[in-house]
Amino acid sequence: MTVRWGIVSAGKICSDFVNAVNSYPGKGDQVIAAVAARDRSRAEEFAKLHNIATVFDSYQAMADSSGVVDVVYIGALNPDHFALTKLFLKKGKHVLCEKPMCLNLKQTQALVNIARQKKLFLMEAVWSRFAPVYLALEKDIDSGKLGDVKLVEVNFGVPLISVDRLTKKDLGGSALLDIGVYTLQFAQFIFKDEPTKVTAVGTVNEEGGGPLPFP
Repeated sequence: MTVRWGIVSAGKICSDFVNAVNSYPGKGDQVIAAVAARDRSRAEEFAKLHNIATVFDSYQAMADSSGVVDVVYIGALNPDHFALTKLFLKKGKHVLCEKPMCLNLKQTQALVNIARQKKLFLMEAVWSRFAPVYLALEKDIDSGKLGDVKLVEVNFGVPLISVDRLTKKDLGGSALLDIGVYTLQFAQFIFKDEPTKVTAVGTVNEEGGGPLPFP
């Protein structure tokens, strides 16, 4: 059975996702079937670039559609993740949502409850969990090759000061919700268990988000 993907938004991350799917030799009968964006012209440009057959005028139109898409990939800005994921789940579509799935625990729990109630697939798109190096590392830990792991230190940094989605509070601005997700999930990937204590230190910028520029 062909698995038909709908792409929600037409930005760079969505383009990266489509390229990854189309270039993966083991994708089987999966196909990128449709795209929707707030601006139809952007969706049409995206569809032309990636040879996508169907363009929707709106996210609502894709959600309301029947027989076009089975699962959607949501690559919109962080503050839109909750509403869009809820929309598509309510309409019976499976969802792969870009990280972070939501801006807080309450929103995420609400989506998980809907997915369970409707028996739909719902997943946060943390791509690195499927990288060959992760799988090899997990195998070495499980086999005892690395001994009993007691400490994990993770560092990940890139220039972010000029990125609005990180610096502006109304866009969900947070280094933690962007690349910080990779450091948190890596620790959980190694230890498997939930943390018993979380300690955080940070400073917000003048717009209520983060990060701050280096002195």
